[in-house]
Amino acid sequence: NILPGSGIDQSMVASVANQNQLDVNELSETARYFDQNMDGKLQQNELNLAARSMTQQPTNQQTQQIVYTKYTPLYEEKTFYAPLITVGLVALLMFTPFLTFNHDELTNSEEKETCEILYLLFQSGLSEDGNAESDDIDCPMNGYNSAAYGLETISNFDAETIEDDGTDSSSEDDENDTKIMYFGIAMIMLMLSPFIYLGLTFIALGSVIFGKVYPTAIGFLQLIFVVVFFCVSILGIVDITDDFSLSVHGNFTGIGVYLVGLVSVGYFIKK
Repeated sequence: NILPGSGIDQSMVASVANQNQLDVNELSETARYFDQNMDGKLQQNELNLAARSMTQQPTNQQTQQIVYTKYTPLYEEKTFYAPLITVGLVALLMFTPFLTFNHDELTNSEEKETCEILYLLFQSGLSEDGNAESDDIDCPMNGYNSAAYGLETISNFDAETIEDDGTDSSSEDDENDTKIMYFGIAMIMLMLSPFIYLGLTFIALGSVIFGKVYPTAIGFLQLIFVVVFFCVSILGIVDITDDFSLSVHGNFTGIGVYLVGLVSVGYFIKK
């Protein structure tokens, strides 16, 4: 029981404090916890016990025990919860749209039809015989479907079908050619995005399972890819007419490309 101030004889506290060279107020506060017989008053022996508790030094054994208990470091085991959850999120977000076609003046059904035609034309335009390898394109294509489309397009690619006439051009034509070049680079990055994301995901999973290392470098690379892709696509906005322009990020890129790229921040969380 904690004694109230009325249960302590302050003159007796002052006498004991002087004898033991203690502060009166500190001794008075400590003594409130030494009513051993619980009679509501502090006797001389109880006050002396309180004073000894303030002046007595701990033994070497007690000191060693205190130091050991307070300063012994504990080993914190790595859990890798956040990276594994991020890998799972990437696998799920790969089902979101990657290859699509968007235009403000088209309805959803018109966008879907235009998307399928454009990707068929794109694939057939890169082949030697002008045929498309894919005959069942269904827009929008998710990450896994776009990977299959990309493989078919690469296998059908013929470099001889792309020719440069080598004619002189004006500065305005040079500017348009530069935009078209960046547009092409952004489109290639878009086609490669599912392979890059899946490849980095497998590396991240391997580093966690086999290397027991947080895949922060993988998260950094994945973020860098999506940022570079967006910047290149900004440089490749091609003006078709005065009122109509095309860009890879604005017209051909599905939301999944950005979601998978940005979810890589989970690789930086060390839990």
